Amino acid sequence: MEDKSTCVRCASKRDRDKFYVSECGHFICEACYKNKIVPSTRQQPCHKDCPQLVSARNFTRRKYYSGSVHRLLFVRTHLLKKLNLTLENFGGDQRRYNDYLEFKEDLAWRYVNNHCIDEAKDMLRRFVEVHKDMIEENVARAEALRLERLREKKEKEEAEREKQRRAEAKRKAEYLARVQALLAVQERLRASEDPEAELKLIVQEQEEEVKRKAETALAEEEQQLKGGDGATASAADQSADIKPSKPRRTGPTTYRLFKYKPPHMAYHGPTPPTEKEIEEAGLLQHAPPSFKEAEDLFGGATVLYYTKKAVEMAYDSLSAL
Repeated sequence: MEDKSTCVRCASKRDRDKFYVSECGHFICEACYKNKIVPSTRQQPCHKDCPQLVSARNFTRRKYYSGSVHRLLFVRTHLLKKLNLTLENFGGDQRRYNDYLEFKEDLAWRYVNNHCIDEAKDMLRRFVEVHKDMIEENVARAEALRLERLREKKEKEEAEREKQRRAEAKRKAEYLARVQALLAVQERLRASEDPEAELKLIVQEQEEEVKRKAETALAEEEQQLKGGDGATASAADQSADIKPSKPRRTGPTTYRLFKYKPPHMAYHGPTPPTEKEIEEAGLLQHAPPSFKEAEDLFGGATVLYYTKKAVEMAYDSLSAL
């Protein structure tokens, strides 16, 4: 696919991202758009072969390679954005709803292909007038849903930021606590007459503090289990009913040695002879010199191996006769 496109006004070829697309689906380069379309105060034909009157507001940045795709997207998202009825607006009548969808697709085809545009505009205007209340209700519902999703997104982002702030504050507090504890230990060691005995005492105090915290956490967990609802108790009862797993085997582990088994080959012809039958028939004496050369060159594969493969291929080819 080419990476260049042609402007309908100056016929210059430029990069695809340097173009604007009109409502009628024609490409105009950035230079023509800024020098001829934007300064104009009135509508003008898109180009000499297009009767569509356009102004700067009728152009958008190019997003797709095909102008028809761009125009179809513009028609559905801008010109036909008021056709937002749903099955509920027709009381669940699938037939009437399908007729409405067919009407919508007919208008889209008319707009995209510039076929009977005036008639299409009149049909769209009359439809909007008849269903004005339902269209406005759907627009309000969609806007409320959009605002609700936006609010939920903001709340989720704010909760995530708050979580990160708390985690950062906790890390800083723990870091400051460690620094203060280290400074306190250094101060105690400087003030002590026997630093070695003082250090042992500090280590003992820290071990007792860790043990006390662990006991406190365990007591809190037991208290939560005792004061929990019935769901926690039922879960504990269910876990008690689970049968214990089989005890693991003890003793030395035994390993089974790998034993090679040649793959089973499916032959379409008669069954080929075995290696022993090949040797007894003296076929190795008629092996070509290339088999011997391959044996010397690659290693591992013998003349018997190559001869067997050749016989197998010959037997397999007999099925085609």
